Formats: sequence, structure tokens, C-alpha cells
Amino acid sequence: MRSLARIFPKFHEISWLAVTLIIFALTSVELLSHRYQIGICAPFKDESPLLKEWIEYHQMLGVNHFWLYDMGSSDNPEETLAPYISRGIVELIPWEVEDENYRLNWIRVNCDGLNRARGLTKWLAFVSVDEFIVPKTVQSLPMLLEQYGKDKVAVSMFWQIFGTSGYWDLPEEALVTEVHLLRGDHFESLKCRDYKTIVQLDQIQDGKLFEIEHVLKQNIDLVSWNFLDHTHTFLPWSSNAVLGRDIIQVNRYWFLDEKGFREQRIPAYRKPKFHHFNLPAPWSEGFIRNLIDDFNRYEDYAIQRFVPELRVILQEEY
Repeated sequence: MRSLARIFPKFHEISWLAVTLIIFALTSVELLSHRYQIGICAPFKDESPLLKEWIEYHQMLGVNHFWLYDMGSSDNPEETLAPYISRGIVELIPWEVEDENYRLNWIRVNCDGLNRARGLTKWLAFVSVDEFIVPKTVQSLPMLLEQYGKDKVAVSMFWQIFGTSGYWDLPEEALVTEVHLLRGDHFESLKCRDYKTIVQLDQIQDGKLFEIEHVLKQNIDLVSWNFLDHTHTFLPWSSNAVLGRDIIQVNRYWFLDEKGFREQRIPAYRKPKFHHFNLPAPWSEGFIRNLIDDFNRYEDYAIQRFVPELRVILQEEY
């Protein structure tokens, strides 16, 4: 080393630089092994008004890529998604709905999304376009997953279902995340006990994927209506980090406004494919009124800390 130092006076500096670069490379290999850190797989139908706000919000939280499945929309989602598709942020997958079984279609989408995303993204969240992930203790999803999911196969987070917040018809320029402040009681409402999942794809064994696909082909009744939610059909509980609502929650804007709820949601949920919810059909006016009131019961401002920045982003031109 001394002889080299005599010949090359800066050799020790170069050596330390090389060591530093090697350490940096080793610590960065995890990031380099995936194109994306966090992706989302989501099916949707006729929800174009929500798409831009939903994408920008989750990008703001650290989501890098979206696999979106169009289940037969008639409101031209391609126009809304065009800027995101051209920038490589969104992959839009037209999805043929093979039958009226809601559970079966949902599970097929999740299986397809999981296989598309495998090897491309480290984490993949399975949510719907009316669901917004809300971390409470950190500013971003990468920070949360680093803290709670590092050694886990999946991180699970519970729903908070928001009602109409008193709106009959939402103003055209209103942000869903800004104007909806009233939700249901998650202790009394069974549906608010359901959860959504972010999966670390490299931790899932191929055999588990085969198992779920085999079950799909054999008997759909053996599988939950969303195989990554509620029962975690293919993920053992020991491998999950089930996080409380003090850490994270999923705001589900199921009602949006009362007009849309009555004209769109109720007719859909009266179809036989939704009978697994065990809701009375046909719905009486009294039942509808009680349902709306039940989900306009408590104020919830958890997402509001993200709204000012989101509004600024949405005002930009693409």
C-alpha cells in the first residue's frame, strides 16, 4: 500500500471512494431489483370521475405504478387515463366479465394482477378505485412498509366506510377526499371490520399461487370474494402484519352522494350476484334511510392532512 501511495499519492482516497461505492451498490441492490417500489392492482367500472384524484393521491403517497382493470365501463376512462398511460404510470387492462359472479371476477383480476406485477414491483396493494389508503403515523407508504412490513409477506389495513356526508349531488369540482368527513361506526358495522392488503410479492411462493388458481377452477365457494381480503385464503396469519386504525386505514367512499347511491349502487346490489352480503332485497325506503344515516355518524379527518398538497397537484395541467 505504501509503495502504491508513493506512486499514486491519491491512491488511499481512490480506495475509500471505491469502498464507498461498493457499499452504496450493495445497499441499493434491493431497489435495483424491482422497477417499482409499490404498485396497485384495482378493478373498476364507470368510475372515471374518481380516477384522477385517486391516482394522484396514491402517487403522492409513494405508489409508482397502477394495474387498472376496466370491467366494462361506459364513461370513457381511456380519456382520463391517457396522460398516465403515456407516461408509463398506468397499465389499463380491458377485462371481460365472464359471468355475474362478483367474487369470481374479482379473484380472477387479483390473480392476473399479481402475476403481471411479480418481478416488477416489491409491494402490490389490492384496493378498489373508491378506496384511499390513509397512513396516520408517517407521511408515505414506503416509510410505513419499511417500519411494519419489512419481514412480513403482507400488511393488512382496515376499512372505514364513508357515507354521503349530507350531499345529494356532489359539486362537479369537489374532491371526494376533501368533502367527505362522515363515516360509519367500525365496531357496529360488519363491513367496516373488513380489511385490504399490501403484499410483498417476492415472499409469495409459487405453490401458493397454484393453490389459489386450482381452487378457482374447482370450486369458487371455497374462496373468499376477494382472496387477499377478509380471510387471506393463501396467506398464513403468522406472515401478516395486521395494523390497527391508529396506524393506517382505508377510506372507502362507497356512497359518494345520495343521488348516485340510489341510482347506481342500490340497483347493482339488488342483483343476485350480491346476495352473499345478506342484505334484504328489495330494499325498503326505511332500510335505505337507516343505511345512509348509519354511515354519516362520525367525523373523520384522517385524510385531510394530505388534501392541500393533493389539490395543488390536481390544479396542474397535463
